[in-house]
Amino acid sequence: MEKTTWQYWFILGFGRFIQLFPYSWILRIGAVLGGAAYYFSGRHRERGVGHIQRALNYSEDQARELIKKMYRNLGRSAFEVLYTPRLVRNPKEADELIQLDFSPEFIEQLGQKKGGFLITAHYGNWEWLTLGAAMASDQMGTIVKYQPQPWVNAWLNGNRRSTGVEVFPRTPDGKEVLAGIRSLRKGGFLGLLCDQDGGNEGIVVPFLGRLSSSMAGPGSLICRTGLPAFPSFIHRRPEGGHLLWVGKPLKPTTDVHQMTVQIQEAIEAEIRKKPDEWLWLQRRWNTPISQTEGGAAVE
Repeated sequence: MEKTTWQYWFILGFGRFIQLFPYSWILRIGAVLGGAAYYFSGRHRERGVGHIQRALNYSEDQARELIKKMYRNLGRSAFEVLYTPRLVRNPKEADELIQLDFSPEFIEQLGQKKGGFLITAHYGNWEWLTLGAAMASDQMGTIVKYQPQPWVNAWLNGNRRSTGVEVFPRTPDGKEVLAGIRSLRKGGFLGLLCDQDGGNEGIVVPFLGRLSSSMAGPGSLICRTGLPAFPSFIHRRPEGGHLLWVGKPLKPTTDVHQMTVQIQEAIEAEIRKKPDEWLWLQRRWNTPISQTEGGAAVE
């Protein structure tokens, strides 16, 4: 059970205050505060600018303009997460703010209760992606990474569970994977964030024009279970709210490397459509390629 410190109770109370405002106000406040955060984020901001320049071949001015948009979107997302309990209490408002666009293959898989994976990234309001998915499936789960601050885990996981999502926190011995597999065998769906650096044991594949160490776990889990993996992303709508899109499943394979390539290609395709929606602040290319298994020389 996550620890509930004074910070947890403060953010919980602040969230209840935020939920009193109309959604349109939430977006405005979040955008303003997110835009202000751009000027105080220091090395994180500069890391993102550098990533954008190398990945998209942008000039420095173009990269800074894009990262400003990203910060405004992050601010909106942060306030939307605070707003989540209001949507749990008012499913009709949730339906209005999260429009669902599912492929026929995913709809069929849902109807047959055979389970599968939702492949996604730190893109758009990924917290509301699980909320939208839970609106469609009564057996939705996600594997989550523990945050350094205990109160953040308590608040985020409480939010997730309140929407009907089963939470599987990562553990050193990998017990979360076994718990996730048990859920899959019952016909559940498991959401996987697949856009982080894979470390020294990652799989080397191209990503946004550069070789990168990509997480091996998602591809391995998909190949191990043989269940379909559906690319799934949430986009901001110009008029407000979101569109949750679930596409056709990735091509089945037992080759973990090939599955990892497909996963990263799907994520890259979404980033290129709306680059201001992706979290460029991540240390995505942090691992030198020469240090990874099967890696090539550092660029």
